[in-house]
Amino acid sequence: MTNVTNAKEVYSTDRPLRILLCDDHALVMDGIRSRLECFEHINIVGEAGTGAEALTMADDLHPDIVLMDISMPVMNGLEAA
Repeated sequence: MTNVTNAKEVYSTDRPLRILLCDDHALVMDGIRSRLECFEHINIVGEAGTGAEALTMADDLHPDIVLMDISMPVMNGLEAA
């Protein structure tokens, strides 16, 4: 196991941070997206409405971060994580 002492060792700022948003409420998703889009170093790569969609999209898109609601239909965020 490698010890990381510097955040730059984990993430390079040479490219935008890729985020997958997962929430079944469109209003919540819109609000989060609008706040994150203000930052040039953040790129929203996808949006999922269920945990099952989130798993498929995460596998296809390879985001750096998955921001997931824990209470969603079909498969909740805890099951998906």
